[in-house]
Amino acid sequence: MLSNCQNNILFNNNISSNDQCGVKLIHSSNILFSQNFVSNNKDGIMVDYSSNITINRNNFLLNRDLAIVLDGSLYVEVFNNSINRNNRSGIYLRNSYNCNLINNSIINNGEGIQLYGSSKNQIFTNDVISSAGDGILLKGSDYNIIANNNISFNILFGINLTNIPGMRCRCDSDENEIFNNTIHYNQRGSIADQGVNTNIHDNDCIGEGINTFSTSLSLNGISIFFYLLLTKFCLFYKKKLSFGEHLRTIRKDN
Repeated sequence: MLSNCQNNILFNNNISSNDQCGVKLIHSSNILFSQNFVSNNKDGIMVDYSSNITINRNNFLLNRDLAIVLDGSLYVEVFNNSINRNNRSGIYLRNSYNCNLINNSIINNGEGIQLYGSSKNQIFTNDVISSAGDGILLKGSDYNIIANNNISFNILFGINLTNIPGMRCRCDSDENEIFNNTIHYNQRGSIADQGVNTNIHDNDCIGEGINTFSTSLSLNGISIFFYLLLTKFCLFYKKKLSFGEHLRTIRKDN
């Protein structure tokens, strides 16, 4: 664990088989973490409340939980890493801002990239392929840019910005921009959006398409979501009335 460190370089190390994190940075800045092999730890690298960290050209393989964790951190650069076969997320951000995730190979992980309460980040030119969950998942994360990625063959959605029922936090993600991505053959769909003012354009989606569940849309002043529920209830009630009339007709004829 490195705490309150500045201007350090961690280069060309084999960081394997630790019970907890392979590397943990706390309240540190200006750290370069490069060309390391990080395998079979609980988490690969955890960056807590730190800034100006560079994580590049590392190999994260078979870690038991998360490969790269950014928690409460700013201005972290994560690029040109190989992130494969980790049990949970390849890259996980929580309450982190102004980070760049660029040109990483993220293959066969539990989830590809997850953002929780994290905003103003850029996710560019990554390969996010064959995740057991979503390719990219955003919860309560606003003003992020997701562009020029290959997000394909994931078990759930390619990009998921929707709510999970029952969660206590604000889960919708607003004001995000998603463009120029290749999103092919994700089993649940290409993009699922429940946010406000999401800008989705110029993506190449093959397989299932784009699903929007935004409750901010309205039809004659009524929420689309509420309108659909109301319509479904009315159709059910109409069928129930029709069935009742049919029974009364049968009884009357007898």
